[in-house]
Amino acid sequence: MGCVGRLILGVIAAFAALSPSVVLAREPKAELLETAARVSGLDLSRRIVANPGSAGHDVAGYFKVRNAGAEDLLVGMSCHCADRVELHRIDRSGARPTMITDAAWPIPEAGVLEVRPGGALHLMLMNFDPAKSQDGRVTLELTFRDAGKIRADFVLAADSRAAWSKFEP
Repeated sequence: MGCVGRLILGVIAAFAALSPSVVLAREPKAELLETAARVSGLDLSRRIVANPGSAGHDVAGYFKVRNAGAEDLLVGMSCHCADRVELHRIDRSGARPTMITDAAWPIPEAGVLEVRPGGALHLMLMNFDPAKSQDGRVTLELTFRDAGKIRADFVLAADSRAAWSKFEP
């Protein structure tokens, strides 16, 4: 890289340090993209949806729920970006893993439900359309038995595992 290129990068870096709204060419940290999503003692974080880049695919979604109150139950999800959203669990007890669609997932009292890449649980957005995203996010509506409904933005990520790891301290 020549002197002019280094000078330009230096100016951009200095300006970015002064102005957090500047977007650089590299992908920003996921925690900077996430806004608060809370309802009745439930705090949703690490909200990620895999982005295949084109419409018509079934894609996975991930998130974490911290519960400061009594046990609750996630009983449904929806999104205008997909035909439907299912709660999936991978059963690895047999010779071959099988996918099970669950009706609900418990969120333990004063506990955590973690739906993470590589884990047994994931959301499945059926017939996902990334063109319905806005600013690299899609909005999903989660329905809890006791806490009710909450709308939360999920960040689109080409690599879910890498995006999840950006939340690590």
